[in-house]
Amino acid sequence: MYHGDGCRTRTYPTTCRICHADVFYFSCDCGSKVFFEALGDPWPQHRCGDHITYERVIEFVGGKEALARGLEASMTTLRLDPAYARSIRQAARRPKPLQPRINRQIPYEGLEADETGVVREFIPAVDLYRRFDIPATAMGAALLGELGKGQFDQLTIHAGALGDVDDFSFTFFVETSMRASAGIEKGNLVRCFLRGVAVPDQEPVWRCDDIEVIS
Repeated sequence: MYHGDGCRTRTYPTTCRICHADVFYFSCDCGSKVFFEALGDPWPQHRCGDHITYERVIEFVGGKEALARGLEASMTTLRLDPAYARSIRQAARRPKPLQPRINRQIPYEGLEADETGVVREFIPAVDLYRRFDIPATAMGAALLGELGKGQFDQLTIHAGALGDVDDFSFTFFVETSMRASAGIEKGNLVRCFLRGVAVPDQEPVWRCDDIEVIS
């Protein structure tokens, strides 16, 4: 795939997990992913650790001009405040972030979601039997289905990108071993793959099938 005007681009202000500098994480539908130290020409990439190199991204998306056009298109798509959009194009200043509304996303059984967001809440070792008022018996485990096997943590992420008017909140259960292996902590920017799972006499819930730390 090639970068173009039809690509959905998203930009998140975040912190480098290696040097703790303030950076911007840019991603695109065509697969481009890069950390920038500032937004705007000359698009300085944050060269730290094993992050993807700026040269590789520029080669993949077809040059700095294409990348700049992609970010400019994203500002229209994400409905940035006009004054904010001008400040990004001119790289003159870092604006005060918008105060987004939080929209909780409720799944239905089988719904899948590939989301990137910041971990805002982390509850370890959730007692799912108590949470769903189901007896901790063999029959209760059968009612919980796949959630009745193993230990789960609960995470909440806010998935709104830079310039989004709204934040989208996803609360989900992830196996404790998976969360621990990925080293997920509150405040991390993560990418997760979620799936709606049915629970008897309850609203469906999100289960995480895979998760990785971006920063």
